[in-house]
Amino acid sequence: EKDLVIGTFGRAIYILDDIVALRELANSTIDKWEKEKLILFEIPDAYQAQYSSPPGVLFSANATFKGQNRSSSARLKVYYHQETEEGKEEKKAKGKLRVFNANGDTIRTMKIELANGINNLGWGLSAKRNRFANEKKPKEGEEYGGRPILPGIYTIEIECDSIKSLQKI
Repeated sequence: EKDLVIGTFGRAIYILDDIVALRELANSTIDKWEKEKLILFEIPDAYQAQYSSPPGVLFSANATFKGQNRSSSARLKVYYHQETEEGKEEKKAKGKLRVFNANGDTIRTMKIELANGINNLGWGLSAKRNRFANEKKPKEGEEYGGRPILPGIYTIEIECDSIKSLQKI
């Protein structure tokens, strides 16, 4: 219901996943979009999934049609607006994505880059990885995904240029 499917008179079909951001853009005025610097749109439900090959198939080659599955990560759509001077090249803004559990504890922090307009981001439904004693300490701000999270409600916060936007998933 939140996707747009376009069929041609030939044998082609195009699917635009999750057009919530475009619908919200169409339903509001341009002034709202110019005033708001950062908007995190409603996040669709995310499901943890594990994929494997069907039994008996080692190599499908070109004998089996195999489409690409939708990512099992949480799909985030973020609108970012940055004023740029004419003639200057547009640079991506650096920000952070934080994930909080129901108790308000930060379970994951990631660095992100946002371009002007609507950006697609993802969170792989994993918590921060524990570092082993013999492992090299990661650089400042680097964090790798670890164990899968438990089912529940989480809060996602996007921060860029000291502006924050929150949504629950």
